[in-house]
Amino acid sequence: PVHPPWAYRDARLRFCQQCRVFKPPRCHHCSSCNACVLKLDHHCLFINGCVGYANHKPFVVCVAYATTTAVVSLCVHALRAAHW
Repeated sequence: PVHPPWAYRDARLRFCQQCRVFKPPRCHHCSSCNACVLKLDHHCLFINGCVGYANHKPFVVCVAYATTTAVVSLCVHALRAAHW
């Protein structure tokens, strides 16, 4: 059977003082969002939210696409400038 990430044998729920709720292991409170996020990586200003368990892969894909677009744009600009 597949267990959720917080269903470990010796895991104990902790209490978040800011949210006033019990939170599972590997869950951390983000002071910017004022919410507890499972597997919190960081708070990103570009997406105006936290990167965590629910949106880590879409965030990495977005960063990869943005980097690829920037590199291709710079190459096209350099090639056009070289042909002037």
